Amino acid sequence: MSDIKIQPSATGSATLTLTAPVSNTARTITLPDSTGTLSTTSYAEGTFEVAMACTSGTITLHSAIRTLAYVKIGKVVTITGNLYASAVSSPSGALTITGLPFANGPGNHSRVAISVDWEELNTSAATSLQGSIMEGATVIKLSRFAAGVMTTMAGDIKVGSHIRIGGSYIAAT
Repeated sequence: MSDIKIQPSATGSATLTLTAPVSNTARTITLPDSTGTLSTTSYAEGTFEVAMACTSGTITLHSAIRTLAYVKIGKVVTITGNLYASAVSSPSGALTITGLPFANGPGNHSRVAISVDWEELNTSAATSLQGSIMEGATVIKLSRFAAGVMTTMAGDIKVGSHIRIGGSYIAAT
């Protein structure tokens, strides 16, 4: 069990100290804001397994390299991790990473870009990979940008492809 110590300062702010690691469970922290009103912020961290889905064919992620990490403070979810394709069978069309731990918020303002880095793809012409999470979604859509055009990229994944993901989004709840 963690010991938590909150130490107020002369300026009205507070320092939160954890003396043991926090487990993968939700925490609620209540601190006074600048007016002295108590403000509750939930905190959760953990891991989640993902899969890759494509329009046709299959992409299998290595069982030891398909787990991403998340930290959720309030409604802000930050995700990060590394994925490795261990098997493919004629993948083509749109490519998504499925299994986000929280649904993205509603409305056009909730559409977010996710940072994507890669190694060992079938294409050499890609300028960049782009990830996006649309409103209400629990998937990251991956696209390839090359020669001024954004295209689908499932066919670019091969055995040995590495994809690194990082970014934040605002959860629906």
